[in-house]
Amino acid sequence: MKYANLVLSLASMSWAAACGSLTLTSQLDIDTQASCSTVNGDVKISSEYVGTLNLAGVETVTGAVNGAGLHSLSSINFPDLKLVAGSINLTGSFNDLSIPSLENVNGGFKVISTKNITCATWTKMEDYKRIRGKYECRALAPQESMH
Repeated sequence: MKYANLVLSLASMSWAAACGSLTLTSQLDIDTQASCSTVNGDVKISSEYVGTLNLAGVETVTGAVNGAGLHSLSSINFPDLKLVAGSINLTGSFNDLSIPSLENVNGGFKVISTKNITCATWTKMEDYKRIRGKYECRALAPQESMH
């Protein structure tokens, strides 16, 4: 009986740790999903997001991580993210992208900012085939277009 209770407890814990696709327009959207460690779907960052984005606790995204026109974001931080089953596509004017735990991206990786971001970490991941799709990471001069 104790074993059955343990299995039920663990099952309910893992159930509570998953959530559906997320659309992030502010830190409040993130805070309401604080117990989510797996996103079953996509993470979409709205172009309306202002300031610093800190999505702590999420370890797996079964879809993609997308954000276009992120000109009001200064920093994007996914401290616990290990796996993205889809692609990462982020464009805007952010100064920093931090995903220190990232191990694998099963799709492409496209990060373009008009600020002076560093791509060395991501280039190394691509070299080791931890990014399986098309790879593009660069800082654009302010006069270049991001379309």
